[in-house]
Amino acid sequence: TGMHKKYEHTPQQWGLIMFFVFNAYWVLEMCTAVFQFSCAYAVAKYYRSFASSGHHQAVDSCAVLEGTRISVTKHLGSISFGAAIIAVFQVTQRIMEYIERKEAHLKEDSNPCIRGCLACCLGACRCMENIMAFINKNAYIDIAVTGDHNFCRAIRNVAHVIIDFGPAMALLNGATVIFQVVGMAAITSICGTMAF
Repeated sequence: TGMHKKYEHTPQQWGLIMFFVFNAYWVLEMCTAVFQFSCAYAVAKYYRSFASSGHHQAVDSCAVLEGTRISVTKHLGSISFGAAIIAVFQVTQRIMEYIERKEAHLKEDSNPCIRGCLACCLGACRCMENIMAFINKNAYIDIAVTGDHNFCRAIRNVAHVIIDFGPAMALLNGATVIFQVVGMAAITSICGTMAF
C-alpha cells in the first residue's frame, strides 16, 4: 500500500562501516587517555615540587595543559596503543551486543545455547575491557611520573605494583570510591538546596 525502501550493504561497505566505528572508539579512547595522562602529569609535577624542597612550591597554573602538550608530542604512541587495545574490546563488545539483540528478536526460534554462549562472551569481553582500562590508566600514570617509559614497560611496572601491593591498592581504590560517592552526594544536595 505504501512505498518503503530497504537498504542492503555490500561486504566492502560493512568493512568500511566497521573501520569507521573502530576509529570512532579509538579517537574517543585517545581523548580519555590524554585526559588521564594530563591529570597524572599535573599531580606528579605538584608532588615532585613538594618532595624536592620539603615544602610546597608554586606550580604553574597550566600544568594540565603542559601535560596535554607532552602527551601529544612525546607519548602519543603509547597513548594510541593503549587506546587501540580498549577500542578493540569495545567494538567486539558492540558486535556481540548486536548479535544478542538479533538473537532476541527471533524469540521462539532462538537457541538457548547460543544465547548462553553470547552472554558468556559478552561478560568476558566487558571484564577484559574493565581490566585493560584499569591497567591503561595506571600505565599512563607510570609514564607521566617517570617520563621516559614506553607503554609496554609501563604495563610491566604496573603489573609488578599490582602484584606487590595488591591489598593496599584495593584498599585505596575502595577509599576513593567512598570519597567519590560522598562528594557526588554532597554536590547534589548543595545544588538541590540552592535551587530550592
